[in-house]
Amino acid sequence: MTTAIKPNTMNLDQIKTELINAAQAKLKAHAQMGASSRLSILEVAQLRDIIAGNVELNVNPSAQFFGLHSLN
Repeated sequence: MTTAIKPNTMNLDQIKTELINAAQAKLKAHAQMGASSRLSILEVAQLRDIIAGNVELNVNPSAQFFGLHSLN
């Protein structure tokens, strides 16, 4: 009996979810740090845009291909 090994790849929805979760975590840390936070207003706005879905995630399939394989 052979079992197929499922490749450890993420689809686009999983990548978006991870990106949103990371943005939420950064904003939460920013809120907890208050005035001592090092995030700029622009960075906070960018994180809020990610969470709101106002940022388009561009994934280049050829870059992923070359990143996973050696050219030797």
